[in-house]
Amino acid sequence: MGKLLGTHVDGPLASHVPGFLEEFKRQHYADWSATAYQGVMAHLSRWLEAHHWPIEELTPDHIQDFVAERRRLGYAKGRSTRGMVGVLVTYLRKAGAIPAGSPPVLRTPQERVVDAFEDYLANQRGLTAGTIRWYRVVATKFLAPIDVQGEDPPFMLAIAGPQVNHFLQKEARLRGVGSFHNVTVALRSLLRFLFVRGWMSHSMVGTIPSLYTTIPRITKWSPY
Repeated sequence: MGKLLGTHVDGPLASHVPGFLEEFKRQHYADWSATAYQGVMAHLSRWLEAHHWPIEELTPDHIQDFVAERRRLGYAKGRSTRGMVGVLVTYLRKAGAIPAGSPPVLRTPQERVVDAFEDYLANQRGLTAGTIRWYRVVATKFLAPIDVQGEDPPFMLAIAGPQVNHFLQKEARLRGVGSFHNVTVALRSLLRFLFVRGWMSHSMVGTIPSLYTTIPRITKWSPY
């Protein structure tokens, strides 16, 4: 039986709990986030055991079946192969516990930062799926031109005030007051996450409320 922070995993995945915990510590996840992941791990292990499959039988098709089972049962998390289940499967593949399967789709460092941000929103902030989708859209747009150092966590991002200013000025031209306010809220959350995680050398969160929440609308020029 594997134990992590008071949660138990029985079945074929039990022996992988200690290594999984060490990986979480290395990536600086909060304890309660690790507990949430182990809940998915425990369910997956029970699911394999119920089908009388060893861990080696956790093929891509079976992974798809597992997330479909979580959706059917109404779980709020671990409902896709990309999020929590994807993190767990990636760990098990790196550990050599399950077959490599199809070659993974290469993701840019920016996309991996956004994935980590989404994971944080779901498992440490407990936001709704709709809010998380919106925050992901904003994070993806903002980080697209940002230089990200590192292929795996921890990353390091070089973000300067002019980059924040340019992004928000551009968004202000495209949006109404309410929509623009939602952009600033999402960006503030992203910058806070990056600083707390240690992926930025200094905090820029405090600059957004004072400088950008009341950016004036810029009227597009028209000859008529």
